[in-house]
Amino acid sequence: MDPVVPTPVADQLFGQVQIELDHEGGTLRVSGEGLPTVEIRRSPDTEVATHVPIGTRDPARLTLLVDGVEETPRPAKG
Repeated sequence: MDPVVPTPVADQLFGQVQIELDHEGGTLRVSGEGLPTVEIRRSPDTEVATHVPIGTRDPARLTLLVDGVEETPRPAKG
């Protein structure tokens, strides 16, 4: 079974938003008609914290892409 289950969400400001979380693979992708595609990827050798959706909050272990352009992640407690 595919670990990624796309979840559509209706947002009043951005319209239909697609959220895809692959906790095992370490990827979170958010996209939609009214916003840029954003992807956060966890480094493959990262020790995974199960209580964190992406597996870590360590910015050195994360890559953030906004419309394909790498940005600096600044994770915080959710």
